[in-house]
Amino acid sequence: MQYKNITKKLTGRILLTFALALALASLSGCGKNASEATSPSAEPIPAPSSSVENTENDSTPAPQDDAQEAASDNRQDSNASSAPPNNYAPQSDTELSGSIRTIDTDSFVVSQSFDLPIEEGDVGAVTVMPAEGSADEVLITVHVSETTSYKIHTVKNGGVNGDADVEKTDGSFSDLQEKTSVNAQGYYQDGDFWADEIIIYRYA
Repeated sequence: MQYKNITKKLTGRILLTFALALALASLSGCGKNASEATSPSAEPIPAPSSSVENTENDSTPAPQDDAQEAASDNRQDSNASSAPPNNYAPQSDTELSGSIRTIDTDSFVVSQSFDLPIEEGDVGAVTVMPAEGSADEVLITVHVSETTSYKIHTVKNGGVNGDADVEKTDGSFSDLQEKTSVNAQGYYQDGDFWADEIIIYRYA
């Protein structure tokens, strides 16, 4: 009889312990579900792009209005029209030197020559004759009249001794020949040269 009572008490305690364990497990599960229900969303939010990066990567040029384009075109046209006709310095307004290209009845065409200064410290200049047909060649029509005078300078020894190597004689329009070097004194008018005096150079 005593043995049965002890067995009933142990069985009751075991059942009570099992019931408490189930209750604790149930409470633990509810707590976890509640925690999951209230947890915030973990979905990432895309960050806004940097305005600095957008500025640096944007290589599209700013639009240019019609007025700005017209002003730019005018500046380019002005620079082109003001460019010198050749790469050399111009001669005097009252003098023209060069080589005869063609001869007419009362005029002839000269390919103009140019004087370039030599190295600093030296005295004199170097005469440059642009190649025939080149972009630097300047052709000028020389007109003569009844009052135009002509001189022939025959140069010996390459003219190394100055005037001592130059023989000077009178000449005429008929002494002009193609590819002959000349020096004309006079004036320009409407792009042509009107000669008062012409020196014809010959080299012995």
